[in-house]
Amino acid sequence: MIADEGLDKLTTKRIAAQAGLSVGSVYEYFPNKEAVLCALVGQWFDQLLAALDACHPGRTGVKDLIGYLEQMLDVIRQVYVDQPALGALISALDAIPALQELVIQHDERITIALTQGCSVTVPTVPLADVRDFARSLAVMTHEFLTEALVRNPSRDRQTTVYMKVCLFAMVSHLLLLR
Repeated sequence: MIADEGLDKLTTKRIAAQAGLSVGSVYEYFPNKEAVLCALVGQWFDQLLAALDACHPGRTGVKDLIGYLEQMLDVIRQVYVDQPALGALISALDAIPALQELVIQHDERITIALTQGCSVTVPTVPLADVRDFARSLAVMTHEFLTEALVRNPSRDRQTTVYMKVCLFAMVSHLLLLR
Protein backbone atom coordinates (compact mmCIF):
# COMPACT_ATOMS: atom_id res chain seq x y z
CA MET A 1 0.00 0.00 0.00
CA ILE A 2 2.79 2.42 0.87
CA ALA A 3 4.59 1.72 -2.40
CA ASP A 4 1.44 2.14 -4.47
CA GLU A 5 -0.23 5.08 -2.74
CA GLY A 6 2.31 6.71 -0.44
CA LEU A 7 2.48 7.28 3.29
CA ASP A 8 -0.13 10.04 3.29
CA LYS A 9 -2.91 7.64 2.28
CA LEU A 10 -1.92 4.99 4.77
CA THR A 11 -4.42 4.67 7.60
CA THR A 12 -5.04 2.06 10.26
CA LYS A 13 -8.45 1.41 8.70
CA ARG A 14 -6.90 0.76 5.28
CA ILE A 15 -4.20 -1.44 6.84
CA ALA A 16 -6.91 -3.52 8.52
CA ALA A 17 -8.88 -3.85 5.28
CA GLN A 18 -5.78 -4.88 3.31
CA ALA A 19 -4.89 -7.48 5.95
CA GLY A 20 -8.46 -8.80 6.08
CA LEU A 21 -8.86 -7.81 9.72
CA SER A 22 -11.23 -5.62 11.65
CA VAL A 23 -9.92 -2.21 12.68
CA GLY A 24 -10.38 -3.27 16.31
CA SER A 25 -8.11 -6.25 15.77
CA VAL A 26 -5.37 -4.02 14.41
CA TYR A 27 -5.80 -1.55 17.28
CA GLU A 28 -5.46 -4.44 19.73
CA TYR A 29 -1.79 -4.75 18.69
CA PHE A 30 -0.96 -1.36 17.16
CA PRO A 31 -2.18 2.00 18.53
CA ASN A 32 -1.68 3.76 15.17
CA LYS A 33 -0.20 3.45 11.69
CA GLU A 34 3.19 4.62 12.93
CA ALA A 35 3.30 1.60 15.25
CA VAL A 36 2.59 -0.67 12.27
CA LEU A 37 5.43 1.01 10.35
CA CYS A 38 7.74 0.63 13.36
CA ALA A 39 6.93 -3.09 13.42
CA LEU A 40 7.64 -3.44 9.69
CA VAL A 41 10.90 -1.52 9.93
CA GLY A 42 11.88 -3.42 13.07
CA GLN A 43 11.29 -6.71 11.28
CA TRP A 44 13.46 -5.59 8.34
CA PHE A 45 16.19 -4.40 10.72
CA ASP A 46 16.09 -7.74 12.55
CA GLN A 47 16.51 -9.56 9.24
CA LEU A 48 19.52 -7.39 8.38
CA LEU A 49 21.13 -8.09 11.75
CA ALA A 50 20.46 -11.82 11.49
CA ALA A 51 22.01 -11.88 8.00
CA LEU A 52 25.02 -9.94 9.24
CA ASP A 53 25.38 -12.24 12.23
CA ALA A 54 25.32 -15.29 9.93
CA CYS A 55 28.30 -13.83 8.02
CA HIS A 56 30.48 -13.38 11.10
CA PRO A 57 33.90 -14.93 10.45
CA GLY A 58 33.54 -16.99 13.62
CA ARG A 59 30.56 -18.74 12.05
CA THR A 60 31.75 -18.97 8.45
CA GLY A 61 35.46 -19.60 8.89
CA VAL A 62 36.34 -16.72 6.54
CA LYS A 63 39.72 -15.47 7.68
CA ASP A 64 40.37 -12.40 5.54
CA LEU A 65 38.66 -9.02 5.66
CA ILE A 66 37.87 -8.83 1.94
CA GLY A 67 36.33 -12.30 1.93
CA TYR A 68 34.18 -11.38 4.93
CA LEU A 69 33.07 -8.09 3.39
CA GLU A 70 32.24 -9.63 0.01
CA GLN A 71 30.12 -12.27 1.69
CA MET A 72 28.48 -9.66 3.91
CA LEU A 73 27.64 -7.43 0.93
CA ASP A 74 26.03 -10.30 -0.96
CA VAL A 75 23.93 -11.37 2.01
CA ILE A 76 22.87 -7.84 3.02
CA ARG A 77 22.05 -6.99 -0.60
CA GLN A 78 19.73 -9.99 -0.74
CA VAL A 79 17.88 -8.82 2.39
CA TYR A 80 17.37 -5.46 0.67
CA VAL A 81 16.21 -7.14 -2.55
CA ASP A 82 13.77 -9.39 -0.67
CA GLN A 83 12.19 -6.53 1.29
CA PRO A 84 8.75 -5.73 -0.16
CA ALA A 85 8.24 -2.04 -0.97
CA LEU A 86 11.87 -1.27 -0.13
CA GLY A 87 11.72 2.27 -1.49
CA ALA A 88 8.63 3.15 0.51
CA LEU A 89 10.12 1.68 3.65
CA ILE A 90 13.35 3.63 3.20
CA SER A 91 11.34 6.82 2.57
CA ALA A 92 9.43 6.20 5.78
CA LEU A 93 12.68 6.15 7.75
CA ASP A 94 13.09 9.89 7.19
CA ALA A 95 9.41 10.83 7.02
CA ILE A 96 8.09 9.27 10.23
CA PRO A 97 9.53 10.78 13.42
CA ALA A 98 8.56 7.68 15.44
CA LEU A 99 11.10 5.68 13.42
CA GLN A 100 14.08 7.90 14.27
CA GLU A 101 14.91 6.21 17.58
CA LEU A 102 14.58 2.80 15.94
CA VAL A 103 17.02 3.88 13.23
CA ILE A 104 19.53 5.18 15.79
CA GLN A 105 19.39 1.91 17.74
CA HIS A 106 19.69 -0.15 14.57
CA ASP A 107 22.67 1.88 13.33
CA GLU A 108 24.46 1.22 16.61
CA ARG A 109 23.68 -2.51 16.52
CA ILE A 110 24.91 -2.76 12.92
CA THR A 111 28.09 -0.85 13.80
CA ILE A 112 28.77 -3.19 16.71
CA ALA A 113 28.15 -6.30 14.59
CA LEU A 114 30.38 -5.06 11.78
CA THR A 115 33.08 -4.02 14.24
CA GLN A 116 33.05 -7.48 15.80
CA GLY A 117 33.17 -9.21 12.41
CA CYS A 118 35.90 -7.01 10.99
CA SER A 119 38.05 -7.05 14.12
CA VAL A 120 38.35 -10.85 13.87
CA THR A 121 40.00 -10.46 10.47
CA VAL A 122 42.25 -7.52 11.36
CA PRO A 123 43.18 -8.13 15.01
CA THR A 124 46.20 -5.80 14.90
CA VAL A 125 44.18 -2.72 13.89
CA PRO A 126 43.09 -0.59 16.87
CA LEU A 127 39.46 -1.26 17.77
CA ALA A 128 38.54 2.44 17.53
CA ASP A 129 39.74 2.45 13.90
CA VAL A 130 37.82 -0.74 13.14
CA ARG A 131 34.70 0.84 14.65
CA ASP A 132 35.10 3.97 12.50
CA PHE A 133 35.56 1.74 9.46
CA ALA A 134 32.47 -0.31 10.40
CA ARG A 135 30.29 2.78 10.85
CA SER A 136 31.43 4.20 7.51
CA LEU A 137 30.86 0.80 5.91
CA ALA A 138 27.30 0.67 7.23
CA VAL A 139 26.47 4.14 5.92
CA MET A 140 28.11 3.48 2.56
CA THR A 141 26.44 0.11 2.08
CA HIS A 142 22.97 1.47 2.87
CA GLU A 143 23.35 4.45 0.57
CA PHE A 144 24.80 2.46 -2.33
CA LEU A 145 22.15 -0.26 -2.03
CA THR A 146 19.41 2.36 -1.86
CA GLU A 147 20.81 4.00 -4.99
CA ALA A 148 21.22 0.68 -6.83
CA LEU A 149 17.89 -0.88 -5.87
CA VAL A 150 15.52 2.04 -5.32
CA ARG A 151 16.62 5.34 -6.84
CA ASN A 152 18.33 4.12 -10.00
CA PRO A 153 17.83 0.38 -10.55
CA SER A 154 18.71 0.61 -14.23
CA ARG A 155 22.28 1.40 -13.09
CA ASP A 156 22.36 -1.32 -10.43
CA ARG A 157 25.34 -3.18 -11.86
CA GLN A 158 27.46 -0.04 -12.26
CA THR A 159 26.51 1.27 -8.83
CA THR A 160 27.45 -2.05 -7.26
CA VAL A 161 30.86 -1.92 -8.95
CA TYR A 162 31.49 1.55 -7.54
CA MET A 163 30.35 0.41 -4.10
CA LYS A 164 32.99 -2.33 -4.20
CA VAL A 165 35.65 0.11 -5.41
CA CYS A 166 34.88 2.40 -2.46
CA LEU A 167 34.90 -0.57 -0.13
CA PHE A 168 38.31 -1.72 -1.32
CA ALA A 169 39.68 1.81 -0.90
CA MET A 170 38.38 1.83 2.67
CA VAL A 171 39.90 -1.60 3.32
CA SER A 172 43.25 -0.42 1.96
CA HIS A 173 43.22 2.51 4.36
CA LEU A 174 42.25 0.29 7.29
CA LEU A 175 45.00 -2.20 6.51
CA LEU A 176 47.57 0.60 6.46
CA LEU A 177 46.71 1.25 10.11
CA ARG A 178 48.14 -2.11 11.23
